[in-house]
Amino acid sequence: MGTRPDHSEEATVMADDTMIGEVTKNAKERLRVRLTEYQGHALCDVRVFAEGETPGIYDRPSHKGVCFNRTLLPQLRELLMRAEVAARTRASKNGDPGPETPEDGAPGRVTATP
Repeated sequence: MGTRPDHSEEATVMADDTMIGEVTKNAKERLRVRLTEYQGHALCDVRVFAEGETPGIYDRPSHKGVCFNRTLLPQLRELLMRAEVAARTRASKNGDPGPETPEDGAPGRVTATP
């Protein structure tokens, strides 16, 4: 069994990392998407980052997340689109609001990194 990438604070920012963006999960956490490499493998890392000692700075990576080969991105995108359609269908049947584009600062807000 191979070793897993180290998601400790010291290992999160590497020269070859590319930050794609983040989504506000709640008042204390952000869901961050990055492209990285580990032992020669091109990976996508989707991880929860918590607010650190400085308010408003989300620099504490958690073990909550997934790191996978970038070749899986098209398949994952398809599954996420299906999940969104299913969530909207379920919400309309139940009278719930369902997935929406949130207001600035609301949970779910996307911040893209150029």
